[in-house]
Amino acid sequence: LLLVEDVSVLTPQGRPVLMGLRLHVDAGERVLVVIPASRGKSLLVRALAGIWSHTTGSITTPGNSMFVQGFDFPPLTLRALLAFPHPAEGDLELALHMVGMASLVTKGSLEQLCSWEEVLSREQQERVQLARLLLRTPQLAVLDEPLESLEDADACSLLAQLPQETSLLTFSRTHRLAAAHTRVVELDLPLSEAWVPSQPSETLPSERSKSLPRPVRLGQKAIALKEAVAEE
Repeated sequence: LLLVEDVSVLTPQGRPVLMGLRLHVDAGERVLVVIPASRGKSLLVRALAGIWSHTTGSITTPGNSMFVQGFDFPPLTLRALLAFPHPAEGDLELALHMVGMASLVTKGSLEQLCSWEEVLSREQQERVQLARLLLRTPQLAVLDEPLESLEDADACSLLAQLPQETSLLTFSRTHRLAAAHTRVVELDLPLSEAWVPSQPSETLPSERSKSLPRPVRLGQKAIALKEAVAEE
């Protein structure tokens, strides 16, 4: 289903951040990958999503994949937010109930336009994010530090709600979500030094006009970008 062979993630200058990764996820499998802090975890997720070009090696993912790495909640109706970026089939009210957010469902609430980041707590936003995943039912879901605001047991219980046909690859700095997975992989790969895309000293002269205020968040912009590229 997912196959990563001898993958290295580099900075734009070609300096290795993470090297020599081999990883696989079979159909129906739930895999937790534990990577210590500052070892290239977030960049690796972007590389798997196909939006970090400074990568070598081979990455194979199914076409029906969903990558979740943070989410900037746009001001949309609740219905549009749950289906973002494209309409999704499924029972929206049931999905909210499954993640413990049934309180959002009131008469006319699905059509209510709202700035959800100002209304929902961090935990509530994470639950809504999982509801989006339940509605999508992708063949593969790749998550970066999901449900951080929840207690470990509650987070594992929510992940267990994902349908069996959705394979799961979760990246985390700890083992807190191990109970929700069938296999745990611990990575301690060579690293030259910590690096994040937003560091101004790492911006190439030719790229300085391209503002890089912070790393891309996969939950919104990158998913839409990948789907747009796929349609071309």
